[in-house]
Parts: sequence; C-alpha cells; structure tokens
Amino acid sequence: MTRAIGVDIGGTKILSAVIDEKGNIIKSLRVPSEGKEGRDKILSHLYEAIEGVISEDIVGIGIGTAGQVDPDTGTIVTATPNLKDWAGTPLKDIIEKRFGLPTYVDNDGNVAALGEWWAGGGRGARCLLCLTIGTGIGSGIVYEGKVFRGAKGVGAELGHMSIKYDGIRCNCGGIGCIEAYASGPALMRKLQEKGKSIATPEDVLRYAESGDTIVLEAIEEIGTLLGYAMVSFINIFNPDIILLSGGVSNLGDFLIRPVRKIVDTYALPGGRDVKITRATLGENAGVVGASALVFLKGAR
Repeated sequence: MTRAIGVDIGGTKILSAVIDEKGNIIKSLRVPSEGKEGRDKILSHLYEAIEGVISEDIVGIGIGTAGQVDPDTGTIVTATPNLKDWAGTPLKDIIEKRFGLPTYVDNDGNVAALGEWWAGGGRGARCLLCLTIGTGIGSGIVYEGKVFRGAKGVGAELGHMSIKYDGIRCNCGGIGCIEAYASGPALMRKLQEKGKSIATPEDVLRYAESGDTIVLEAIEEIGTLLGYAMVSFINIFNPDIILLSGGVSNLGDFLIRPVRKIVDTYALPGGRDVKITRATLGENAGVVGASALVFLKGAR
C-alpha cells in the first residue's frame, strides 16, 4: 500500500507520521521544535522527525507549518514569533534536496482542514470550514476537495476577521480580531477580569462541568462573539459543516450552544442548517492532512 510522511510543525513540537492512502497512521514520532531558537534548530529537529519514520516505500512528504506559506514554491512567507527566523525559508527545496522525495508545504490551518475532510469528521463534505481554537485561531476551508487559498495563498485567515473596529489590538497588529476575543488566552483573560483565577484550560472544563456560574458566563460570552464571527463566515462561504478543533474546542457543548444560538438567529436562512461540531482527528489532523497533500497532489 502507498504511504506518505505527514509533518506538523508548531512552535514547541514537531509531529511526524507515516500514513497510508486511507488516512491510517502506521508510525508516528514527536520531537521538540525549539522554535524560538531559530531556523537552524527548527530544521535540525525537522530532519530528526522525518528520519525517525522514513522507509523505502514512502512516495512523498507533506508538511504543515504555522505561518503563511506560498504553496507553489513551498516557501514560508511570514512566520509567528514562536518560529524565529522561519520567514523566507524555502522549505520545499530544502526537504526535497535532503530526502529526494516530492514535498508539499502548506499552512497548518489549511492542512488540518484537509485532514478532517479527507479522513476525519468532515469526510466528503462539499464545503468544510475548520477552526482551530487554541493559543490563536487558525482556520482552513476545503471546497469540493480543494483547499481555498485565495489569490496569493494567504486566504482563509478567519481568526483575523474584525468583530470590533474599536476593540482590542490583536497580535497580528489588527484591531478587534476574533482571535483576540475567543482564543484560549482570551478566555483566561476574561475569567481573570471576573475574578476567577484558573490555571489551565483543562481546569476550565472541570469548573464548567461542576456548574460554576462565573466560568459558564465567561464561556457563554466568548461563544456568543464566536457565533457572530461565524455568521459572517456562513454568509460568505455557505459551508455544510464547521468543525472546531484545538484546546478551547474541548469545552464541547458549553461552547457550541451559544455559537449555535447566534447562528440560528442571525445567519441568512439558507445557511442556518450548517452542522457545527468538534473535529475528530485531534492533534493528528495536521499530520493526516499533510500526508493528504501528497496523495491529492497539493489539493489544488
């Protein structure tokens, strides 16, 4: 059976896996990325991640990475602060020269969405939208089996849609981005504003399950804001399914209920029947989607 390597590069870790043409993970490896140490350190760990799983039957390598990527050249256009000196890296050329295998590189949000469409909770959807809600809000759109990238490959950055033009400044430099209001750090900040000190997002879920009114109120507020952003997403893209992944999505129905309420009230009637649910691949969405880049030839 044909196999490919999928790689997911983040600021703190790199996941790699051998995956077959049905999306099954055969072998996997996790190594640190040490992203703040710079490009040379990231590449060193990337080589380690690939060499740790590679075998003679591999037909190609797919890579998803944080930051904006030119999918045609496989070059990193812009990078997050967690991947120092990563911008400008001709990653496709570097990996192809080292391993002698066809290599595809894309943004991690696009890759996660492709993974869910190909082998996860959105399998076969005509128009899938995937939001990864964690430290930030990443996103990806797959339409009729192809990743939506826009004219220059940097489209679908839905986390940076502004919902408050006089609001909080986002890490991207913009004002009022939904990422600044509904990400993991935004939820923790809102809890602090309400006088609730909670150590981790996992603890937030435990408090919610116990019926803590302050925690439930905070989740309701960020879910409502996320719902308003989703109304715009739905009215523009008309997806048949929206999948939520990332740490904040673990709040499950506590988060989805307020989102659903706003969507059912304010989205245009033709789009209100969209399915909104949690993604199914978890942290493996990136490596599965990256391997799909190989099998689907970049999902162009």
